[in-house]
Amino acid sequence: MVDRTVTLYLQKRGITMDRLQQQRLKKSLGLPKDFKFKGYVLHLDDSDEFLATYQENEIFLRTGWTPFPEMAKVFKKPKHVLKILNERDKGGLICYLFENDVQCVIHPLLPEVK
Repeated sequence: MVDRTVTLYLQKRGITMDRLQQQRLKKSLGLPKDFKFKGYVLHLDDSDEFLATYQENEIFLRTGWTPFPEMAKVFKKPKHVLKILNERDKGGLICYLFENDVQCVIHPLLPEVK
């Protein structure tokens, strides 16, 4: 189960980033203007993998992982990644994903959730 502090942080911080917040984050990370905010991804720091597929129903939960951030499943809201972290109960990082035509950049939203 994800620490209640993380849940409260996400609730206080808001569900999505508006364009101004995206611009500020890009500037603080030193990213060029051509990078676009794509959403949120789940990153496993220990194995350096990203959630690529996620399928759930009442019978099973299936996940697939990739070492490539450009192939990661992208979520519009961090609360969706938090839900998966709660179900997995194995930790991970919720990360911002920025992309341009040639490169992906991730940056942790919070310290690792364990």
